[in-house]
Amino acid sequence: MIVMRHFKSVYLKSMRNGVHFLFVKSVLDRAKGDAKVMNKAAKLVGILETAVAKEDECLTLSRKNFKSDEIKQADQDRDTLYAKFRAMVKSFLDIPMQEEAEAAKYLWQSIKDYNIDTKSNLQQETGLLLNLVADLQGPLATHVETLGLTRLVENLKQTNERVNDMLLQRTEDRSGQVLGALRTARFATDDAYDDLVEVIDALAILESVADYASFINYVNTEITQYMRNAMSRKATSSQPLPGTDGETPDDGGTTGGTEDDNTGTGGGDTGSGGDTGGESSGGSDSGSDAPAFD
Repeated sequence: MIVMRHFKSVYLKSMRNGVHFLFVKSVLDRAKGDAKVMNKAAKLVGILETAVAKEDECLTLSRKNFKSDEIKQADQDRDTLYAKFRAMVKSFLDIPMQEEAEAAKYLWQSIKDYNIDTKSNLQQETGLLLNLVADLQGPLATHVETLGLTRLVENLKQTNERVNDMLLQRTEDRSGQVLGALRTARFATDDAYDDLVEVIDALAILESVADYASFINYVNTEITQYMRNAMSRKATSSQPLPGTDGETPDDGGTTGGTEDDNTGTGGGDTGSGGDTGGESSGGSDSGSDAPAFD
């Protein structure tokens, strides 16, 4: 006997990260707002809600660390201070005041020795400036004071230390992320989604399709929109779908491949838009293709 399925099949593993989250989040929100679904499958909806929240957390962690913008600004500040210090020392080299010119000569030689490139690697610039400032506040402090640059050097030191502290904090934050956390979270969400739609499918058969028609139709509409966007993208783009390498697998699905960044938009114009490689024969666990994760 052939059992009729009311939900359309969709291969969740082929979705881009942002699209995947928006799709399962939209299904979750609809389920929570459906009295009949909540009455019969509240536990499953709760499991899906927990899984979606975890996926959201991992998706946020996988995006650009917010400290990057702060580091960029601090780096610009210290570059400005260093450029000002360098220019002021150079301006004293040829002035007709022997004491100031002599002090400038020693400081300029130190600047040349360190040869700091403000466009170089952040860590390299930070390390060189730490050493230069140590010299300027140590053996060269008298010369700095002679030119009236003591306060400027102190500001340069503070700004450089701020960059160094933020670089260390960013490294610590990133090292605290569990490798593959987003992948694991997506698998959990896929399982929770599959369990929910399978139970609702069974209830629609055992009880009344009309009782669950609103939820079923909503999910199917989201899947249809997702598929339409994917097919439109495939037809209008010269680029192959993620993981297909320009070829169509024998089973009509997609293999795992490279995805875009985790922007949360996924290239679709709705919450379920994005790329896919066609329907699978079942839910998110069907097929043998590798998942398309970043």
